[in-house]
Order: sequence, then C-alpha cells, then structure tokens
Amino acid sequence: CQRIGWALYESPWIKNSIECNKIAMLVIQRSKKVPQFRVGGFLPELSLAYYAK
Repeated sequence: CQRIGWALYESPWIKNSIECNKIAMLVIQRSKKVPQFRVGGFLPELSLAYYAK
C-alpha cells in the first residue's frame, strides 16, 4: 500500500487540478494505514500484529 502513496507523491501533481490533488492527498493518507480484515464474530481482527503474537 505504501508504494501507491509514494507513486502519487512522486507524480507530477503540480499540473493537476485542485480537486485531483485533494483526492491524491486522501489516497496518500489512506495508504499509510495498515490493512485490517474482520470476519464478523468468528475471528479477531486479522492483522500482522495478530499473527506476530
């Protein structure tokens, strides 16, 4: 996920519209979060921290 954020950061964003840049910033912020999966009531949150225990 972090590669997506870096690819957007390194793109020629200065040529884009303000709206496009806002969306790019949102994607960059969300790409910093670690993906987590939940299966309703059956398993705890599946993440790297869960498997590292």
